Amino acid sequence: MIITIRKYEISLKKEWDKFIKSSDNGTIFHERDFLTYHIGRKFIDHSLMFYKKNQLIAVFSASEKKINNNNIILHSHPGASYGGFVFNKYSFDLVESVIASFENYLKSTLINEVFLIQPPSIYGKKYDETIEYSLKWNNYSTDEIYISSAINLIGSPLKRIHKRKKRYIKKPLNDCYNLEWNNDFDQFYPILLKNKKKHKITPTHSLEELKLLYKRFPEKIKLLMLYKNNTAIGGTLNFIANNDVVIIFYNMINYEYAGQQPATHLIVETINWAKAENYKWLDFGVSQLPLNNNPLSPHKSLIQFKEQFGATGFLRRAYRKKIK
Repeated sequence: MIITIRKYEISLKKEWDKFIKSSDNGTIFHERDFLTYHIGRKFIDHSLMFYKKNQLIAVFSASEKKINNNNIILHSHPGASYGGFVFNKYSFDLVESVIASFENYLKSTLINEVFLIQPPSIYGKKYDETIEYSLKWNNYSTDEIYISSAINLIGSPLKRIHKRKKRYIKKPLNDCYNLEWNNDFDQFYPILLKNKKKHKITPTHSLEELKLLYKRFPEKIKLLMLYKNNTAIGGTLNFIANNDVVIIFYNMINYEYAGQQPATHLIVETINWAKAENYKWLDFGVSQLPLNNNPLSPHKSLIQFKEQFGATGFLRRAYRKKIK
C-alpha cells in the first residue's frame, strides 16, 4: 500500500479541518484554530497529512520539541489534550501502512523520537482499539498512563448516581440560586484561579485564552455558571470534543459555599444538557496527583467523587518510541 505524506502548512488548513470534522476519532483538540489559540506560547508545528491515491486518509497533529539541544522529539501538540493519529475509516492493514510510512518519513528528518497521546477509543464513532494495538505491535512503549472517568449517557444516566448525591439533587435550589449557561468568564476565572491555587497549580488556560477559544468555538465551548444572589459560586466549563463526547475541562466551586453542594448541581445540570443534546459520553477527565513524586499517582478521592455520578474508569495512554 503506497502512502504519501505532506507536512502541514497554512494553505492546507481548510482540507485539514474538513477532514477532522468528518473523521472517526478527531476532536476539537485537533482543529487548527484550537492548535493556534495560545497567547505567549509558541510551538514549532510539525503536523503530518497522509494520502492514499491523493485522498487524505489520516492526520497527525504534533510539534517539534528539543531536549538538550541535540534530541528532537515529535511531540503530541503541547497545546492540546490529544494528538496522535486521526483516521476517517480504517482497518488494521491501513493503520499498519500509515505507521510504517510515518516512521520512514521520520528517518529522513532530524527527529529521533516520538511522543504521542492518542484519543481514547470512546472518542471514535465506534469502539475500536486497532490503533492502540498497532502502536504496541510496532514497539511504541506506554510511556504514561492515566486513569480517566466518563459517564455513559446512553439510557438513564441519572439513575446511576450514588444515593448520597441523589439526596442532594432531590432538594431543589431555592430562589436565591440560579444556574445559567453563558460566557461569564470574568466571574468564572477568579474561582478557577483560587481552586488551582488551593492545589498549588495553575490553570491550563489564561483568561484571555479562554475568551479567544470561546470566540473561535462559540458552539463548542459551553460554560455553566451557578450564582447565589447574583454572585458566582461555581462553574463548569465543557468542551464539545466531537459529535459523541463532551469533556468537563474545569469544574470549579467557591468553597465558602460547599455546603450547598454547588458541584453536584453543576454536574447534574451538565449531565441533563449533554443527554438532551444526544451525546454519548461525558468525559470527566483524568484524576492524577501531578505534584507527587510520581505525577501519575491516582487522585483517589477525586476518582471516588466522579464514580458517585456514575462515571467509570478508562485509560488515557501516552506512547513513546525512539526512531533512530
